Amino acid sequence: MNSSRLTTPVKSPRRDTVRGLERQRERLLVFMLAPAALLILVLVAFPVGAMVNFAFQDVKLFALMNDAPAEYTLRNFERLFSDPRTAAMFRVTVIYVFAGTTIAFLWGLATALLLERAFPGRAVLRMLIISPWAIAAVVASLAWMFLLNAETGLINYALLSSGASGRPVNFLGNHLWALPTVVFVSAWKSYPFFTVMLMAGLNAVPRDALDAARIDGAGPVTSFFWVTLPALRPVIAVSLPLSLLSAFREIETIFVLTGGGPGRATETASVAIYNQAFQFFEVGRASALGVVVFVICLVVALGSLRLLQDRTLKQ
Repeated sequence: MNSSRLTTPVKSPRRDTVRGLERQRERLLVFMLAPAALLILVLVAFPVGAMVNFAFQDVKLFALMNDAPAEYTLRNFERLFSDPRTAAMFRVTVIYVFAGTTIAFLWGLATALLLERAFPGRAVLRMLIISPWAIAAVVASLAWMFLLNAETGLINYALLSSGASGRPVNFLGNHLWALPTVVFVSAWKSYPFFTVMLMAGLNAVPRDALDAARIDGAGPVTSFFWVTLPALRPVIAVSLPLSLLSAFREIETIFVLTGGGPGRATETASVAIYNQAFQFFEVGRASALGVVVFVICLVVALGSLRLLQDRTLKQ
């Protein structure tokens, strides 16, 4: 008997058919994802590349139509980091982003825990709590601007009528009140995002673990910190970075309420980029600041993805 016949692998028609179907499936996936990849390339890669290109050119807004190429230089970054107002601008940005996100998270967590319970009128209350998320940022900011007006605002009227304040409070025109007010309005606009995300996470909390903790004598607070909160970590690991990145690019709320003022008390990086590009027409300096903000956001995004992967592997 020939031994080579015994060692020769026998081809299976069924296996070849399965492999052919897998290759066709991969080609179909590539074909279906190609338009989305092309759209991302056009809408994201091209603007980012243009921003990086302008960041190394000392170019004005109206000079972009000039065919003569500008000289590449690091002057924009030198001006940015040598300007004493840059540190103040980043300090305002950090306060606005992290304070607003923290307040929005705690606010959303409280409302999510409230809406988890069954009570009469929960559906109506759920709609009212989530409604700020559905309102356009400009419309919501205009509404708050009228409410916070120092002369005709309803909030000052309530403070004066109740005796809580002896004179009107200039929430938007005072250096002490402007930034906390803008942070509060931003948190009010974004807390429904955390409410929705955390409500979805609360539905995934294992009930048997809560029942076991209750049988062991754990109270509501202990059960929350030892059972509910650990189960919400994947949701928190996703929602917090998304909210931080959204706060970094937020401009509508500040621009409508204060325009970055009074002085520069509420000027964040996004507002500074807008002012440099469209008020002072310094496209190069605006692009340099945009590159710095882009790098910061990229680090936050990659860090959050790494944290999420670590949490997933541990679970």
